[in-house]
Amino acid sequence: MALTLKQSAFVNAALKGATHSDAYRTAYDCSRMTSLSITSSASRLAAQPNIAAVLAKERERVALAVVKATAYTMQDAMDEANQARELAHSVGQAGAAVSAVTLRAKLAGHLIERKEVRIGQLDDSDLDDLLAMRDYVREERVIEAEVVEVDESTMNRPQIRG
Repeated sequence: MALTLKQSAFVNAALKGATHSDAYRTAYDCSRMTSLSITSSASRLAAQPNIAAVLAKERERVALAVVKATAYTMQDAMDEANQARELAHSVGQAGAAVSAVTLRAKLAGHLIERKEVRIGQLDDSDLDDLLAMRDYVREERVIEAEVVEVDESTMNRPQIRG
């Protein structure tokens, strides 16, 4: 069943975010109605099957459009990481290129960071544990080293500060 002009005006106002009472005021002459009667009439109108169906259908359509517009997929992330890598490579930023490649590898599941959390004092650790912790800290320092200078005479290879 098609909506009347007033029902359509009510639906349009409600879909734009108006309360049912305000939407009712937009569509109908409420000059002789009390606030309570407007609220009651608006509620009855919104509950009518044809109006409720239109409201539900339009709200679902809007929700799907919002989800589609704001969705961020794995492919989106991979594409952005690839663009960042290409840009970094084109301007000779080796560190940024490595970061972009690392991000892509992590997104693809090729690099998985595993961290072991231990609670307690170092006094409870044996020598092998302490040596493993030292080696881990050294590896992290190498990974976190910054590219501080690029010398064209060395074929654009970065100089890494450790």
